[in-house]
Amino acid sequence: MNEPLNNVLDVFRPALKADGFDLALGTVQPGVVIVRVLHGPEACDDCLMPDDRLGAMLKNAFQKIMPDVSEVIVKHESQD
Repeated sequence: MNEPLNNVLDVFRPALKADGFDLALGTVQPGVVIVRVLHGPEACDDCLMPDDRLGAMLKNAFQKIMPDVSEVIVKHESQD
């Protein structure tokens, strides 16, 4: 079930990695997907798009493979 969601994240990863970030799938509950934004040591925090915009883009992409996704929660973690 999580592999298709990870494939969606793969589409977004290159742009984020260019600024020092990565994405990881967090908890998946009915209708809710948590996406972890991993901040690398050289991450450009000013370069990252706002959480609400990133969440909306991910939600739209996830809904194409899982129409019942109603919310994407973006959480940030430092990756040392």
